[in-house]
Amino acid sequence: MIYDICLHIIAILSIVVVYGVDVFFTVIGRKALSLSSDAGMTEVIGRIHEVADTRMPIFGAFALVSTLVLAGTQWFNFAPVYALTWSLTALIAQVVFLVLYSVVSKPVNVELTRVAQTGRVPANA
Repeated sequence: MIYDICLHIIAILSIVVVYGVDVFFTVIGRKALSLSSDAGMTEVIGRIHEVADTRMPIFGAFALVSTLVLAGTQWFNFAPVYALTWSLTALIAQVVFLVLYSVVSKPVNVELTRVAQTGRVPANA
């Protein structure tokens, strides 16, 4: 019981960090950066990704592993079907998010980091 509660807390807090950052930049960061110069925007976002791309995977890994372990314990302990369904749904959502991130966002993040490190502003900023 306590073990499951701890796994729930770890999974929820970890995923809240990941989604919280995304929501913040969708709601606030995007508008603020649109008011900045191309040079300022590319440098700031590039530097953010320079740091975030090394730190954020830790939260994603905690979320994935804790959700996977939670689903596994529910499966082996014959938990109610709804509990296992929610855990598997959360796990699938995290995997889909990770695939979309890898295909769509990561290439852009890598390019913005490279741009910030070189100090040049791309024409399509």
